[in-house]
Amino acid sequence: MRIAGAGLGWPLLLLILSCVATVTSLRLTAYISSGGLHGEVRFEPGSSPNSVHLRVSLKPTYQYPIQLWSWALTEFPVDYTRIGEDRCHERVLGRSLVDLTDVIGPLVFPGNETASLDVPGLALTGEKGLYGKGLLMRDNQNDRTICASISVHDRRSEKTAEARFQGSVTGSVWFRWFGSRSQGVADTIVQADLRHTDPDAFKTEAGGPSSDFFTEHRWKIFVTDVYDGYQEQQNNCNILQTLFDPDNSGPAKAIGDVDGRVGKVRVAARSDRPTKSAYRDPRLELLPYDLLLGAHRALYLVIFHPSHEDVILTCARIKPRKPIVAKAIINSRGLRGEVTLTQDTPFAHTWVNVSLAPINDLRVRYNYKYHVASYRVHELPRELEKFLGGEQPDNDEEEPCATTKRMYDPLRLENSAQPSHLKPPPGLGSQDQYAVGDLSGKLQDRKEGSLHLDIEHGSAKLAGIYWDAYLPLAGVNSVAHRSLVVHRHRSDNDTTPVPWVCGTLALQAPDGSGRLPMTTARAIFRYPLVGQIVFRQPQNDPDADATIVVEHLVHADGSTLNDTHEHRWMIHANAPGKDYYNWTARCMSAGDPYNPWKIKWDNDSSSQQQQQRRCGPEDATFCRMGDLEKRHGWLDIAGQKANALALTRKLFTDPLIALSGPASIFGKSIVIYDDHGPKARGERLACSM
Repeated sequence: MRIAGAGLGWPLLLLILSCVATVTSLRLTAYISSGGLHGEVRFEPGSSPNSVHLRVSLKPTYQYPIQLWSWALTEFPVDYTRIGEDRCHERVLGRSLVDLTDVIGPLVFPGNETASLDVPGLALTGEKGLYGKGLLMRDNQNDRTICASISVHDRRSEKTAEARFQGSVTGSVWFRWFGSRSQGVADTIVQADLRHTDPDAFKTEAGGPSSDFFTEHRWKIFVTDVYDGYQEQQNNCNILQTLFDPDNSGPAKAIGDVDGRVGKVRVAARSDRPTKSAYRDPRLELLPYDLLLGAHRALYLVIFHPSHEDVILTCARIKPRKPIVAKAIINSRGLRGEVTLTQDTPFAHTWVNVSLAPINDLRVRYNYKYHVASYRVHELPRELEKFLGGEQPDNDEEEPCATTKRMYDPLRLENSAQPSHLKPPPGLGSQDQYAVGDLSGKLQDRKEGSLHLDIEHGSAKLAGIYWDAYLPLAGVNSVAHRSLVVHRHRSDNDTTPVPWVCGTLALQAPDGSGRLPMTTARAIFRYPLVGQIVFRQPQNDPDADATIVVEHLVHADGSTLNDTHEHRWMIHANAPGKDYYNWTARCMSAGDPYNPWKIKWDNDSSSQQQQQRRCGPEDATFCRMGDLEKRHGWLDIAGQKANALALTRKLFTDPLIALSGPASIFGKSIVIYDDHGPKARGERLACSM
């Protein structure tokens, strides 16, 4: 059965298959907007128990009207924190499980914009279930590869938990499940992506032909007897004595006896050969979600030594992962409302809810209806006081968005000269062709969501709910804490877009109770430069992303009037002493780079170069916590205060920084380096606690 080509009785096939009725409400959906293709593919119960009903609603963009796609189901979903082409790499998606091109045929455009058919040999859940898998597509005409996660259409029915490991083993084990047995639909999957931080640790102990690439470990779920918070602070695996067995099922039958049911877990031994693994464990359907939220007991995932199988190698607490919600509240210049972004998991796209309305003023209503030019996310929050203290209404005479810098574009697509990156008009391309912050480009005239009311034809206005596959709220490319800026045309005769109103995308509690409580830390520099670096993170959640805002770094000792660049910066283990004022051996009291998880780091040049290649913005697995420059790049320092705002103010999202827990950076120091300064002074330019 082929989808491609004419003369295949396609209208008749659609007529026959469209009469098939589904017996349950379970639906899975893949949201696609890449490579010149935009739309959705839905998976529903088929007409027989061993089939899945497939509904295709895809549209090629005007730049690529002729397309020929092969497509396949992959082992793992997409990681939407990745925004580059590497999100569709085999090391992220795993191997292909089912080649849909062989089963159904390729997708050809024009011709297959809509389709509806049963696919035999597939299931939505179970051993051959599509839940938690990925969809990979390759365009044989234009040599493009795109991908999407296959996720639950009813987002409320899915729960997610994570065990995040730090130290000798790093990475995450994700638990994902939805529904319940009483609903007749339930499935549980476990996905592990773990690595050894010391690739030589078990080289002599592991046997077998694959030992150079991974080791295999017993793994189980343990429960604390009485959880009092102190145990988590210490994260001491030796306190764990009780296998999780709430039903008293006995040895080899307890819920916590994971390896007894699914086998051992693999941990990659080499950074260039990651070893991801997926498991389906029906027993974990009984895992009580309320216990993950409990205040008195905690569940831990324990990994044992590969050779001494009764010795615990490492452990991590299993924590629920709620949706990340960021909201910009607008109450300025006659425009009121909010723009809310929601990302349920890193394996899902982001939902965008635009709810803005003008006050009852004729001029404002006219401007919002006809003069709105674009909606964008800018690089920075507003000035520091409003960023930390909450949004306040602006005076009409102020320019409230002057400190938000330019549109957020981490891939630099706006300045790209590559033909494949030429930006089409808003709404006429796929979302990967626009900057991350270009909401209008990605969402204008898109109607797959809901509540798109009162939008004039040809208007740039956004209203209602949209989905965006390139707007992460987690990871180094997150838009959280940046600014949402609404632009308008300058006048009827001048269509130059200018910022109109803006608000900071502040994190919100998922239950809608208001802003998420945050912990804030500041490092204030006074000599030989002035300025500050601010860290923010949700309270008591050291696993959450931390936001770093660099504020107005200016040379202040009188010796430098020029702007300087390429400054390394790191967090060091000790508080700085008075040697921050020294001319020689400055800031040596700060000690070594902060490395609470004891990531192996050799000082010889060849090993250091290899480690630097493994530690970077897209993969912080092998980074020490203090390695800020390797994760985020260099800092600039202004020679004069007038240049500080444009040159030095920056925002970064960091996956490793902790403001609570045993690895908190409070009381440590930040050291800014100068590799081009006088040798007598040393490489450390300034430091602060």
